[in-house]
Amino acid sequence: MDVTEGSEPRGKAMTILSLMVGAVTLSRILDEGLSQDVLNAAADEVRRIAASPAGK
Repeated sequence: MDVTEGSEPRGKAMTILSLMVGAVTLSRILDEGLSQDVLNAAADEVRRIAASPAGK
């Protein structure tokens, strides 16, 4: 993740880690189709968070 003025890389990293752990946990209890949808949605959100400046 690029560091920009006012960004908080540690906070973003913790958010991303939490999101991904939750997505993987949920994907393991869901059927295969829904499981992949959850993982794809989480990956899309991780990309959005990583690309955005902090606080947005």
